Amino acid sequence: MSINRRSLLFLFALFIGSAPLKSQPVLALDTDGVAQGNAISLPVWLMNSTNLAGLQFEFGFDPQIVNSYDLAVTATAAGTFADGALAASNRFRVVLVSTNRLPLTNGMLAKLNLSASSDAPNGRTGLPLRRIPGQPVLGATTNAQGVTEVALRNGQLLVGDAFGFTETGGRIQFRAVSGTNYLFQASSNLLSWSSLGTNFGLSNLVFWIDADVTNFPQRFYRVAPP
Repeated sequence: MSINRRSLLFLFALFIGSAPLKSQPVLALDTDGVAQGNAISLPVWLMNSTNLAGLQFEFGFDPQIVNSYDLAVTATAAGTFADGALAASNRFRVVLVSTNRLPLTNGMLAKLNLSASSDAPNGRTGLPLRRIPGQPVLGATTNAQGVTEVALRNGQLLVGDAFGFTETGGRIQFRAVSGTNYLFQASSNLLSWSSLGTNFGLSNLVFWIDADVTNFPQRFYRVAPP
C-alpha cells in the first residue's frame, strides 16, 4: 500500500495454490476477508496426513467482531462428518470424523461459516486454533499406532478490505468514502495495470466483481479515485 497526496492506493494479492506441506499433519484455517455485517465461509485444510481417522479443535474469536449465533461448520470432503458448537462465549469447537473407515483426506475438509458484526472495526482479527487438552484426535488412527500430533496453523479474518469468491467471480472490496467514485484496476505483475471499471462507495465500502479472476495464476488489485 502506498499513499500520496493525489490518491489512496490499496493492493490485494491473490495467489492460487496450496501451502507447502510440513513433516507432520497440519490443520490450517484459511485467511479471508468479509465486510461488516456480511457472512463468509473459511476453508479448513488438512495437509500431510496419512492415517488420521478424526480430530477436534477449537478456535477463539472476538464476540464483538464475529457473531456467535452464526457460527457453524459444514463438511466439504466426501466421507467426512463435521459438526461444531460453542465451547465458551469466545471459543468454537469443531469435530471432523471420517465416516467410511478410511483416513481423512488431504485437502479441504470443511468450511467454517461465520459473519462479521455490522459495527465490527476494519482490520485483521485473529482466529487462533488450539488443541483440546488431552484430546488431539478423536478415537484412534486408522493404522492403530496411537495418537498423531497435529500442527495447527491459525487463521486471520480481514474485516473491511477483502477478497472472496462468488458464483460470478472474485469479489473485491475496499474501505471507501461513501458517495465517492472509485476506479478498480488489476494486474498480474504489479507493473502493467488494466482498468476494470468504476463504482461508488456505499456504507464506507466499495465493491467490484472480477469475472476473469480464475484466468490468472495470481492477481493484484488497486483502487483509487478516477
